[in-house]
Amino acid sequence: MKGKNAISYMALIAILLATFTNLYGQVEGLVNVKRVEQIITVGGSTADVPGFSSEAIQIALDAIKTRGGGTVKLNPGTYNIIGSVRLSSHTKLTGAGKSTILKKCDGFKTSFIVDADWGMLKAVVKDASGFKRGMGIELYDDKNRHGYDVSTAVITDIQDNVIYFDNRNIHDYYAGLNGTISNACSIIEAVEVEEVTISNLVIEGNKANNDSLNGCRGGGVFIQKSRNCLVEKCSGKRLQWRFI
Repeated sequence: MKGKNAISYMALIAILLATFTNLYGQVEGLVNVKRVEQIITVGGSTADVPGFSSEAIQIALDAIKTRGGGTVKLNPGTYNIIGSVRLSSHTKLTGAGKSTILKKCDGFKTSFIVDADWGMLKAVVKDASGFKRGMGIELYDDKNRHGYDVSTAVITDIQDNVIYFDNRNIHDYYAGLNGTISNACSIIEAVEVEEVTISNLVIEGNKANNDSLNGCRGGGVFIQKSRNCLVEKCSGKRLQWRFI
């Protein structure tokens, strides 16, 4: 009887665990990982991600995304921003107040030597020396350089003087019309997401050393086609805020 009772208890536990998993999410070590708050820290030797850069912040944000959402906490310090920090749904990005500064790197731009046509994911440029992987960019020419006519993206690779990026051009940009690629980009970006909070940090646009953004495709904080988003206790210098 004792053996049969033990088997019955084991079966009951298996049924309860299966029911709990189906109703509430994945179970690991009897902990519901979907209900536990996920927090990843950035900045400094004691942080989960030690760097003070947009790359470090993005690593943490991408990790939070794989967990279904959570909080990325930025420790005090100045973070060098070379590319848009992209938030996913159900994410909080929070700093330590005025001591957490996201500062845009100095600007760089060059001209095309081959037309950058509609739908392309690359540009052949005169000088690629000031660009690097992960850098945010905008593309334009004299005809398409205002409002929604500018294309924005993040660099995925550079080979000699060919720059590859992750968003397709939305227009034809002509080398003969001063076709230009610049590293101007948003500092924080939330596009087609929901339930996002940005709080307790300073955004430094470094306007004096950067090409301008027109606001329709970027800004200090750029939120587009999103819902239930909150920006609170943030301050900024030499930048533009844009919510669409």
